[in-house]
Amino acid sequence: MVQIYTGDGKGKTTAAVGLCVRAASAGLRVLFVQFLKSGTSSELDGLKKLGVTVPLGRPFPGFADPSDSAGMERLRENQTALLEESVQQAQQYDLVVLDEVLVAAGMGLVPEERLLSLAAQQGQDRELVFTGRGATDRLMEAADYVSEVVMHRHPYVTKGLQARKGIEY
Repeated sequence: MVQIYTGDGKGKTTAAVGLCVRAASAGLRVLFVQFLKSGTSSELDGLKKLGVTVPLGRPFPGFADPSDSAGMERLRENQTALLEESVQQAQQYDLVVLDEVLVAAGMGLVPEERLLSLAAQQGQDRELVFTGRGATDRLMEAADYVSEVVMHRHPYVTKGLQARKGIEY
């Protein structure tokens, strides 16, 4: 089964983490892979304590200026390699979360066609979760579950509040 958490609101990763907690607590094997993140989000230690596999072997090199073609190519190579490494590992798990992979696809850093082929290959014995803003119509059509998180208000916008450790990251 394929699940998508998308939209402009806060809570997409949090929803996926909650699913990981539920699955790990039920004895399922869980893989949680983050794209476009540094690997320092607060939830990662908790997931590891529950037995969730959180690979950090391919550090995110940071954003490149879109006008820097060499930098963007390095970033593309990094994120595409992370996706392929995740695909290779996925067969060992009951739940696979590709956090922020939709953003990476939207930026052209991982091929949307690859995500579509992964979705098409999923049976009912494994859950595959894509998170991030900007899920395309094609990806949403390929998914079994689609949840859209909509922002109605956020203190970043209304009060200029910066991200807080343990709340936003």
